[in-house]
Amino acid sequence: MRVRVGCGPRRITSPASNARATTAGSIIGVSAEAATAGRLTTPIARRYSLDDGVEAAIDYARRHPLGKIVVTV
Repeated sequence: MRVRVGCGPRRITSPASNARATTAGSIIGVSAEAATAGRLTTPIARRYSLDDGVEAAIDYARRHPLGKIVVTV
């Protein structure tokens, strides 16, 4: 199965019938399978200690990072 993800409605294209369907449930299923198999990753923009939590919040608000801000305990 080929999955097309982008702006607008999510669509799944079936190579056999070449038909398109707007089904969020199918995308969720594909995502769930990838998560279960360990194929999903999350980019981390920066890590902070708990003592630097205020700085983490400020950086998040000002910079809009491309990735997650992680505060470790």
